[in-house]
Amino acid sequence: TVFGEGSQVRDFTYVIDIAEATIRAHYSTKPDGKILNVGTQIPTRIIDVANKVLDLIPESKSRIEFKPMVRGDPMGCVADTSLLKATLNWLPSINLDQGAGRYIEWTKTNKNLIPKWV
Repeated sequence: TVFGEGSQVRDFTYVIDIAEATIRAHYSTKPDGKILNVGTQIPTRIIDVANKVLDLIPESKSRIEFKPMVRGDPMGCVADTSLLKATLNWLPSINLDQGAGRYIEWTKTNKNLIPKWV
């Protein structure tokens, strides 16, 4: 389901990069109470993600269903990772294509872990 036309943008960050940032921050004294945004700084439209998922699963019979925009849904959101880079000298490295591919492969090999309602 895509709400509105899917032109909203988000900063999609792969979970392994988020975990690595968390561990790096934990073991470093440099963050010292700072709030570090973890992200790719790449704005990606929701409709582009929906189409990418369909492309990655050619055997799927799923189609994009459009519904009215949800009230209060922001049109754009991208992380400013300048403090992350300056503090930990590190940035996420897994791009959306890589992350989506890894996730799709994981779902295919771990079907028993996916709830029936998904």
